[in-house]
Amino acid sequence: MHLSEKRRKQVIISSVSILGVLFLVVILTLYVVKKKKKLKRNGKHEHLELPLFDLAALLSATNNFSSDNKLGEGGFGPVYKVRLSSFFWAEFNLQVNNT
Repeated sequence: MHLSEKRRKQVIISSVSILGVLFLVVILTLYVVKKKKKLKRNGKHEHLELPLFDLAALLSATNNFSSDNKLGEGGFGPVYKVRLSSFFWAEFNLQVNNT
């Protein structure tokens, strides 16, 4: 009788421990999902407008695509440092289609 009582305590302790861990996992999952939905919902209302530059402005800003202004090569082509005004520096990734 003593052995079955000991076994019963082990089952109860194990069950309570497993249920506690499962409860914490469910609570944490719900928290993360709620947080992601909130971030996604808040991000939908932001509309970013990207500036458009003509070729003449890019030629001027990069000194005719001088190698001195070339920062490197990326997956979409060369990346150039440009100066658009006295207070603004930017990097441009020039993608050229050779068709």
